[in-house]
Amino acid sequence: IRIGALPNSDLIARKLGHIALWPCASPAYLAQRDPLDTPADLINHVLLGWTDQPTIWRFQDTQKREYRVPVPVGSVVPEPAVLEVLLEHGAGVGRLPDFLARPAIERGVLVRVLPTFTTETVEAHAVYAAHRSLSSKIRVFIDALRMHLLQQTEAGNDRHVSR
Repeated sequence: IRIGALPNSDLIARKLGHIALWPCASPAYLAQRDPLDTPADLINHVLLGWTDQPTIWRFQDTQKREYRVPVPVGSVVPEPAVLEVLLEHGAGVGRLPDFLARPAIERGVLVRVLPTFTTETVEAHAVYAAHRSLSSKIRVFIDALRMHLLQQTEAGNDRHVSR
């Protein structure tokens, strides 16, 4: 399973769907910091990114105006599951895939930051070698995963949280 941009390769990729990236933080972290009413307010917060390259987080308001927030290099957590644990323990604000963020928000250990703004999405793909035929077990797994991601996206759309 590959999330994000696909490099050119000899692998076959089957698109599974889109995953929204939700900015999240713990209630304890947010209680100790300045309020977050607009994306520009993120400048006063600890932002945790996924890469050691300069990154821009993009947001869109209800009038379709775009906001861009630069994320400083240096606070890097490349694994979303590890980032989730750090965020739950008050390390700052980070973007999690909606399928990880939603359960943590429902448990009350994370809060979705700037929920009235639409955030970026990334594509998810199942990737496999081109020289092998796809077994029926793998085909059923990929189909089930696609359906699950579609249901998660629809649930998020019902709550006005992803595009």
